[in-house]
Amino acid sequence: MALAPTFTWLLVLRAMQGVAYSAVIPLTIVLIGDLLEGDHEIGGQGLKVFLDRVGYLILPPLGGLLATIAWYWPFTLYILTVPLGIAAFFWMPETKGERRSGTRAYLGDILRLTRHPRLLVAFSAGFLRFFLDYGFLTYFPLFLVRTHGISTATAGLLYTFFSAGAMITSSQAGRLAAGRDKAHLLFVAFLISGAAVIAVPLIPGVWLVGSALFFYGLANGVISPMQKSLLTQNAPAELRGGIVSFDRLIQQVSKTTSTSIVGILLVSASLPTIFWFLGVLSVISVLLMAALLPSAKQLATKPVPRTNPTQP
Repeated sequence: MALAPTFTWLLVLRAMQGVAYSAVIPLTIVLIGDLLEGDHEIGGQGLKVFLDRVGYLILPPLGGLLATIAWYWPFTLYILTVPLGIAAFFWMPETKGERRSGTRAYLGDILRLTRHPRLLVAFSAGFLRFFLDYGFLTYFPLFLVRTHGISTATAGLLYTFFSAGAMITSSQAGRLAAGRDKAHLLFVAFLISGAAVIAVPLIPGVWLVGSALFFYGLANGVISPMQKSLLTQNAPAELRGGIVSFDRLIQQVSKTTSTSIVGILLVSASLPTIFWFLGVLSVISVLLMAALLPSAKQLATKPVPRTNPTQP
């Protein structure tokens, strides 16, 4: 992209990058699930979230600094993926499962498995997480600028509270999950998220608002690895990639619907009303997901139904 001769070429290359990116992220989650087990797997998912948040803290400011030199300099950072890809090709162990069934049978197995109670909790958690993130974090700076009269730069700086909170809990995901039900941890984290969102319009000081964002980050650092682990640990190895990809599809729908619904709500309601709406939605969603737990508990001690990899 740094060598793109025109803006049209830049958009085309960016679209190609998006196609590749859509495959890399699910594979990262699947590989962690394949290579690690139990609490170690949750710790691995937490480390991934931690590194994501480190990237959010470092790369956007670095990209902005490089852009002051020339517009194409931020894109040169992608050259780092080349040696990483080569290293993964030669040294990462292969985890491909044995499966001989066709595409139609594979998709049928995926659809049947999506009805498993603990996977329903995971899918619901993924949808709710991104609905809250995109609804809350998209309009959070606008709320601060309009109600507290601060600059957009200061509003952006407050996002460091979110990243710091998420880094703390995600780095300890394995320890937090030890001996605990991941679904219960998800519910508690969503309740904290909802409370933090509701508190934002009620807090008078700008930097005190940062504390609400910090607690929102703490909850996010729990939700993300626990939700990923629920996906990988409740799906057979041969279907794990499909289940994670299905979850990514749900998340993309959530991102689109969140900004659209909240944007429409903003036409007829005030900004504080949006945060109250998102907070109440989080609490109600937790109650609905909790309704799945009795069935999930009954199945917790039983293996997830596995398909026959040699099915014709």
